Amino acid sequence: MASSWERLADITLGTAGDKLDSGTITAKEHLRVEIHTIPTGGTIKEDVTFNNDSGSNYARRRSNDNAAESTNVSRTELEVYGDNTTDRYLILDIINIANKEKLLIGEYHVNTVGVGNAPNRSNWVGKWANTSDQITRIEIDNGEGSGDYAVGSQMTIWGADDQTVTAKDKSTITDVPLGTRYEETDTKKIFQYKSSTGNTHTISNSSGSISTAGTKSSRSQEFGFRVNSGHALIGKKPTSITMQMFRASGLSSGVIKLAWRRASDTDGTGTALEDSDNVNNSTLSVGDYGGGNYNWGTVTFNFDGTNAIEAGDYFLSNATVATGNDIKCKFYNQNSEANIEMVEYPWNVQSGYEVTSTITYNEVGWKEKGTA
Repeated sequence: MASSWERLADITLGTAGDKLDSGTITAKEHLRVEIHTIPTGGTIKEDVTFNNDSGSNYARRRSNDNAAESTNVSRTELEVYGDNTTDRYLILDIINIANKEKLLIGEYHVNTVGVGNAPNRSNWVGKWANTSDQITRIEIDNGEGSGDYAVGSQMTIWGADDQTVTAKDKSTITDVPLGTRYEETDTKKIFQYKSSTGNTHTISNSSGSISTAGTKSSRSQEFGFRVNSGHALIGKKPTSITMQMFRASGLSSGVIKLAWRRASDTDGTGTALEDSDNVNNSTLSVGDYGGGNYNWGTVTFNFDGTNAIEAGDYFLSNATVATGNDIKCKFYNQNSEANIEMVEYPWNVQSGYEVTSTITYNEVGWKEKGTA
């Protein structure tokens, strides 16, 4: 595919003559040549040559006004049209690769003055059978024409190289409208950029023993988990997070929530990115830590689903009123899932422990055709 076009030459005759000569032009892989020739009174024609090559290295096929085709091979020029006394307009499109024959497509307009005269046209293809050089000079010669090209006759040459296209992995493309389609050229798989809701990820707890951690007021103890680089939750937009908890029977007031913090909040004392909705402590399952009655219940913390998880983000429970063993949270003392780990505040990362949690999230991203 051609890149942006640039004008390489623009020749306009200031005196009548028999030739339009570009002189040396910059080599480009794509060329477009526009030629307008005006007769001085006698006949004119246009014979095209490249790089001053007068050898028998040209061939063409032509049809005038949809008549039968004619061919010329092993010629010393490309004869565009026979000679006559009318002004003419010619467009040439050329593919100009050094080690290939130079291929041309031409459209030719021959004018007879007066509104009662429809123009004549010629459609043709041609080639310069040179396989070692790019075209860097174009000459238009009047050949056997009895007249000259008049003042104002003109040739303009445009050029462009192939556009460099760097294939992009779909994951690197930004600002993608919903519904955009992407095809992998190597696998031929087709993907669509889609939005989905209600997706879930449950943190694996396939090993280890159940343990407990507390959540207390005034930030004296908080509990949760951190999502590290490489985890499947990166880029997801949580709408809710569940944890397993119970409360002491004497705790009947106050609330608990989850604070979502960025990795840059290294000690958990900064402003949270987002706080979940409050959950009344009175709604938690009632258990007895001292008596060994771990009556776990599922507590759901709701988020608005607009923020996306980044590597290093962490979620910490935050309670009012609770002290001592008023609220207990469930975890396993062995890590079963990579790139996610238990955290506590005051700041303590327990990389060998795993929280019991299910994250429900919205997702916008590439989905392979035929999959959910």
